[in-house]
Amino acid sequence: MRMLPKALLAGLTLTLLVSTSAYALDGAFEKTADGVVVTPASGPAKKVRLQVMGERILHVTATPTDSLDTPPSLMVTAKPGGAFTVTEAGGKVVVKAGKASAEISLADGQVGF
Repeated sequence: MRMLPKALLAGLTLTLLVSTSAYALDGAFEKTADGVVVTPASGPAKKVRLQVMGERILHVTATPTDSLDTPPSLMVTAKPGGAFTVTEAGGKVVVKAGKASAEISLADGQVGF
């Protein structure tokens, strides 16, 4: 009778470890006013930001830290803007804006156009 609680505790612990490990492998994303920010499960980038700059232009920023703050550019004067959609399918986040689209992997942060 004493082994039943230990077995139950071991089973619950194992279930918790498996469920949190699977969640960590998925990565995460957040839709923003001008695009999306992805936190990949692994890979060199801790954050990948994709900003919609217009119907043909997507601006990608990847950083090895949690901060996406970048110094102001002397060359780029465009501001983010334009209509876009964000969907998630097959472990990827897809951003579509006019004639431009990109996929960001939740597993490793790789971006494809």
